[in-house]
Amino acid sequence: MIRLSRQLRLSRQQVILAILILWTGAEFIFLGKYAPPAGTDNLISSMSNLQTYARSGQWTLGWMPHVAGGVDTAAQGFYPVITRIAFFSLPNWLAGYLLSLGPIVAGVLGVYLLCRRLGLVFAAAAFAAFVWVIDFGDTMFLKTAVPGYLPLFIASLTYLLDDRKSIKRWLAALGMLVVLGGTGYFSRILPFPLIIMGVWFLLIEPRRGISNWLIIGLMTLLVIAMRTPEIIAMANNAPLAPISDFRQSDGLIEIMGKTARGLGEVFVGGPKNYTTAICFALFGYSLLDCKNRQRNRFMIVAIVTATVLPFLMAAGKIAIQEFLPFLSGFNINNYFNSFRMLIVVSGAIGFAALIENVQKGTISRWAPRAIGGVLLIFSLTLKANAAYEWITQGSLKNNYESPVLNTLAGKIKTNGRPVRALAHQMYGPVLHAYGIETLGGANPLLMRRYHNFWQKMSEGWRSRASFDLRRGGDRGAQISYLPAGDNIEWPIGDDLNMKMLSLANVGYVVSRDHILAPGLKQLSGPDRPWHALSRNEKIKVNLHDNFSGRNHVFVYKNANVFPRFYTVTALRTFDNGEKVLDAVAAASLGELASTLFTEKGLIPKRINPNTPLYKSGVQVDRYDNNEIVLTIKSKGTTALIATNAYSPFWKATVDGVPTIMFPADHAFWGVFLPAGAKKVVFRYQPPYPAF
Repeated sequence: MIRLSRQLRLSRQQVILAILILWTGAEFIFLGKYAPPAGTDNLISSMSNLQTYARSGQWTLGWMPHVAGGVDTAAQGFYPVITRIAFFSLPNWLAGYLLSLGPIVAGVLGVYLLCRRLGLVFAAAAFAAFVWVIDFGDTMFLKTAVPGYLPLFIASLTYLLDDRKSIKRWLAALGMLVVLGGTGYFSRILPFPLIIMGVWFLLIEPRRGISNWLIIGLMTLLVIAMRTPEIIAMANNAPLAPISDFRQSDGLIEIMGKTARGLGEVFVGGPKNYTTAICFALFGYSLLDCKNRQRNRFMIVAIVTATVLPFLMAAGKIAIQEFLPFLSGFNINNYFNSFRMLIVVSGAIGFAALIENVQKGTISRWAPRAIGGVLLIFSLTLKANAAYEWITQGSLKNNYESPVLNTLAGKIKTNGRPVRALAHQMYGPVLHAYGIETLGGANPLLMRRYHNFWQKMSEGWRSRASFDLRRGGDRGAQISYLPAGDNIEWPIGDDLNMKMLSLANVGYVVSRDHILAPGLKQLSGPDRPWHALSRNEKIKVNLHDNFSGRNHVFVYKNANVFPRFYTVTALRTFDNGEKVLDAVAAASLGELASTLFTEKGLIPKRINPNTPLYKSGVQVDRYDNNEIVLTIKSKGTTALIATNAYSPFWKATVDGVPTIMFPADHAFWGVFLPAGAKKVVFRYQPPYPAF
């Protein structure tokens, strides 16, 4: 027993690293699902969309209807295999927190091991780990998964290259490869972390010999291979998305300016609590008095190289994205999260020099302690931010176990007909986790036609002086209705075209305040609107809901909502999509319900505006992610509209015979059915397999 207890006893160094890890995730470890959501990004996209994915039961990647009229999950880039396994096999809150803490734990261990391999003393390696916690502890989960796992992946490779015959080291390196490739956003893995890995093995811990670089190259190719399905999906979907328009519109000077600003944020610290300044100051100190000048030279060359690389990448992106449009989805600024690893290690080199001079007696022993104290103060800001987020944004319980939203989701499911909701001054993707489809959501590859429809529908809001681009999601990656202000009552009909809202199958509106608009009727809600509460009352409500689920929500029903699938008796054609949208926006509810608006040349040649069209009933037999089956009884030529976001990858058959699908009302599906048609089947069939 004594021998066993000695084996289990942790060393002082291990205890310090364990404390760092516990300190980072304290709120999650002790509060569980009652803890804050670990970053607003998790509410806007990551956590919400992954819960939606798990709820769908769709293991393979394909189409999901929840986000902004539909989304290809492979093209999204944040449904990697390990993340999918976690959300399918664990409670969602637990999966989220494990995937949040994983990269932080790996980052602490990886940075520590890399520093020790460079011959740095424990205190210097612990310093680097602490800085790492401060840099990434406030932006956890998928956003930081890649830079979190990168140091440990590099460390596992260095140990493998030291002993290529070791089975254990091969297993460790391959295990880290799977973790790195199987978590995180696709566009944050390729190519930026792999570039930093190349800089490490070329300059900081140089590796010579073909065999070493064959292994490094093999590991790099395997990481890329793990995400090949997403590369293919993104390459096919990017030309259909407006985000490529926005990013391709940047000229060389603009993109260089953005790259310089991103680099400036890294160097001056900014949101990273000025840890960069501390690291560079320490590294500068080591240059004045350090025995290992060769290591310092390598580090200087590495940092200079890593500084120049993003500008070269930006120039290369401008040169070739015209031929490869999907490259517009890669944001050069994502490179800087991985770049910070080099800065942290340079700070550790300086801290080691400081410790050496303390031991010589030339520097006060209080100097490193003072630096540690400053870092501790910086880390306290993370806890303050988490507390603020917990009070303002709520816990996971607050956001994802709302009795009100559960009731609404149950009502929609019982009704049996697909219908959407609009979130007002709330993050729309939160509703997806309940199985509720929304008009908006975070979608990096939102269909261009759908985005145009949203812009036209929200023209009133977008034309206001108070309109904030970030709150409107007008850059193609996110659609949200988050108007600025603290009104008790919101006349949303002044902001949004309510007829287009009804056309888009929005049957419900949820808000924390009163909503005023034609056709809306309140179904449920608290006694007082959110903005009628005092600050103290708001805090009390949020604290209560953090443990009970959000109750302070108004739910409104739209009496004018159109069904998802319906037929019309008239056809109007226009020269281009802009004129189609103008006509849709100007039409009355009656005209929208009876007329199909589309562009000339998109419909079958046998159809023209004078073709008699017949009204028919539509029954939804099946509504799955990748297949929709309808029963219809058409007495004559029938025009069917389905208000799902148009994508050329959806195909339709009528009684087993393929038929043409075209954009209806600019953003949705249109199909003409012959007389006697009975069964319509829509299938998602992109030019790549469902992985």
